[in-house]
Amino acid sequence: MEWAYLEAIMRKLGFQERWISLSMMCVRTESFFVLINEEPKSKITSTRGLRQGNPISLYLFLLCVEGLSAILQKEVGMGRIKGILVCRRAPQILYLLFADDSIIFCRATMEEGNRVIKVLKDYEEAFGKKLNKEKTSLFFSKNTKRDTQEGIKDLFGAQIIQQHEKYRGLPPMVRRGRKKVFNRIKDQVGRKIAGWKGKLLSNAGREILIKVVAQVTSTYMMSCFMLPNSLCNELNSLVRNFWWGQKDKERKMAWVSWEKLCTRKSEGGMGFKDLRAFNMALLAKQG
Repeated sequence: MEWAYLEAIMRKLGFQERWISLSMMCVRTESFFVLINEEPKSKITSTRGLRQGNPISLYLFLLCVEGLSAILQKEVGMGRIKGILVCRRAPQILYLLFADDSIIFCRATMEEGNRVIKVLKDYEEAFGKKLNKEKTSLFFSKNTKRDTQEGIKDLFGAQIIQQHEKYRGLPPMVRRGRKKVFNRIKDQVGRKIAGWKGKLLSNAGREILIKVVAQVTSTYMMSCFMLPNSLCNELNSLVRNFWWGQKDKERKMAWVSWEKLCTRKSEGGMGFKDLRAFNMALLAKQG
């Protein structure tokens, strides 16, 4: 990485010179020792900056990504690249950044493809972070002509995919038939509960498993997507039947309504989660 670019970005963002000098001192004085018979030997001075996993490296990487963002925004301001609109009169979305993963949106033309390649090459030269083509993929809309797709594919040297199956454990696209997309949650919870049914568990044991495992499995998914009402009801049904001691497919008498069990213990309930209300609360927290 060219550390001069990093210093320039930090100054542009308003960091004080004292902070910049301390940060760059950490980068330039990085060294390692090799343990031989549990004794440090052979000091090695790093020429590539901080090691991966160093707490400071993550923050420095985010500063570098600010450089990529600035280059892309400049291209948009000059009208060379155009992002996508999620609806009418909405602002353009040009890129999404998550840790070291980046998604760039542009029109499927050779001109904009060349501009994106130019941006990535400038970023590589400035920061020494080269694009990994083996992990790069292209996704086109259904209206893109086949010859255009092949031309852009040759330009980037990357593969064309029809749909990402999973990204960070989540479906990247949710179209019609949302229940089918999220059925994996029901399968996971069902398998866990099926493994517990054959064991002799007390009420306290069932309560802990429900609160700590069964109702927590879908938390990450529910913090990003609104699950269908029918799926929430089915998940509640699985947990409810397990609580009342159902084995296999037998039916047990529910002596108290599920709504009552979802109230606080101080109010006479068990403190279980109403998954629909929990889903809405997580999405409201995002807002």
